[in-house]
Amino acid sequence: MPTITRNTLFFFVFTYCYSVSAQIIDSTKLQKQIGCIYGDCENGYGTLKLSNGNVYEGYFKNSKYEGKGKMNYRDGDVYEGEFAGGKMQGNGIYNYVDGNKYTGSFAAGKMDGKGVMTYTSGNRYEGTYVNNLKSGPGVFYFADSSRYEGGWLNDREDGKGIWFYRNGDRYEGEFTKGKKNGKGIYHYADGTFYEGDFVMDNFQGDGTLTLKDGSMYEGQFKDDVMNGEGIFYYGSGDIYEGEFLSGAFHGCGTYYYSNGDMYRGDYSLNQNNGFGTFTSADGVASAYKYDMGKIVEGVSLSTPENKAIAKAEILLPVNKETKKSEGNKVIASTKSKTGTLCPMCTGKGKISVPEIRKNKTVTRDINNGMGPRNFVTYTINEVVRAAGTAVCPKCGGEGIIF
Repeated sequence: MPTITRNTLFFFVFTYCYSVSAQIIDSTKLQKQIGCIYGDCENGYGTLKLSNGNVYEGYFKNSKYEGKGKMNYRDGDVYEGEFAGGKMQGNGIYNYVDGNKYTGSFAAGKMDGKGVMTYTSGNRYEGTYVNNLKSGPGVFYFADSSRYEGGWLNDREDGKGIWFYRNGDRYEGEFTKGKKNGKGIYHYADGTFYEGDFVMDNFQGDGTLTLKDGSMYEGQFKDDVMNGEGIFYYGSGDIYEGEFLSGAFHGCGTYYYSNGDMYRGDYSLNQNNGFGTFTSADGVASAYKYDMGKIVEGVSLSTPENKAIAKAEILLPVNKETKKSEGNKVIASTKSKTGTLCPMCTGKGKISVPEIRKNKTVTRDINNGMGPRNFVTYTINEVVRAAGTAVCPKCGGEGIIF
């Protein structure tokens, strides 16, 4: 075994330390170096560090990125895929520093064409891009299991599309800048659906609302509820035609009961309020003045004379006798004619009428301003004809038949 002298050992130690030191110096230079730090950065494969801190590794042609390559951005983003003319072009994968990821087509350095964007939130978009923005047909899957399928423009839902909500609701129709706008159909999970005009996510304009119990409204809407002129066909067979305000009967309207009775007059928030006429199925009519569903005064409209009176002023029925009797005949105090006693009112000119209460069907939104609309129908029991006396329809109030 050869003997290692002290000088020989010193030489080996010095040589090793110098070599390691040189490597450290070269590494530091590489970190600070700007430009081509490895390989052929003109026409071949190499690594190029830019003055902004980005580092490209891949193929070059005429000193530009061309073909397969990888760009490490200073902010932490990374693109790996195809390049052309120094820009991202073709298929590639772009990983964002925040964890989002795009896989798809690029053109002129931007997302363009078909691609998939996966978000750290759990959302995912599959569709087309133009100039880095979702534009054209695409599907957006939300983490809560809802989704949108349809047209896009500048990163917003635009054009025709379908939105499937997590609660089972569904909208099919037109969108503008991410809002339901134009013609469309909104299907509720319970079977209720609205078809008609939308303005910035709201039912607004002309439309038809069909409830789960078969009831249907056709008319005008504003701010998601019935407002304006319309007709409501209830599942019970009742029909209301007239004015609405915030989903309630309000203004002038006519309510047709399923048994043939009818009320025509003024309404305030589903209640008879003001002047109105109740006509029974057999044709007997009475005019009333109402105060929020309560009858204040009224008069029978069985005779032409009383119809004229009712137009001028609503009166309570009166019971004053204005006739004198002589045997089997009655002589009217205001007439010279004579006639036979009326068998219906026995000469009184008045008949007793019972109170009539009716169950009127109305509709209401019970969502209390929270979440999607929830329309239901229910009944209001109201007095539509007061108990009292009315003009005898047979003798016209005369008590005698001439």
